[in-house]
Amino acid sequence: MSIPSIGAGTFRLQGQAAFDSVSNALEAGYRAVDTAQIYQNEAEVGRAVAESRVARGEVFLTTKVWNDNFAADRLIASLEESLEKLRTDYVDLKRGKPRPSGRGQERGRRRRPTERAYSWCCI
Repeated sequence: MSIPSIGAGTFRLQGQAAFDSVSNALEAGYRAVDTAQIYQNEAEVGRAVAESRVARGEVFLTTKVWNDNFAADRLIASLEESLEKLRTDYVDLKRGKPRPSGRGQERGRRRRPTERAYSWCCI
C-alpha cells in the first residue's frame, strides 16, 4: 500500500465528533486517517474504521506516541494500548517525536527547519 496523498486528521476532535469525522471521511473516499495518543480519540477513530464499509487494509492508519511514553518501561505498553483502542493489530505508520532533554542545548536557541524535520522518528 502506498501512502494516500490526502488524509483525514483528528486533532482536537473528541467523542462523537471524532467518530463522525472519520466515518464521513471514509465514506467520502479518504483512505488515510491520522490520530495520536495525546489527542485522546484513538478509540473513536478505531471504532469508526472498524464500523465503516472500508476494509482495514484499504485504510492507511497513523498514530503518534506521546512524549512521556518513550521511556523504556512505557513504550511497548503504550503501543499495545494504541492498537487495542484502534481495534486493529497493526498501524501503517507509528510516529513519535521525543522531546529533547535540553542537556547541551542553548536555552532559547531556535532550531533550524532541517533540525525540526529530522527530529521526527518512525517506530
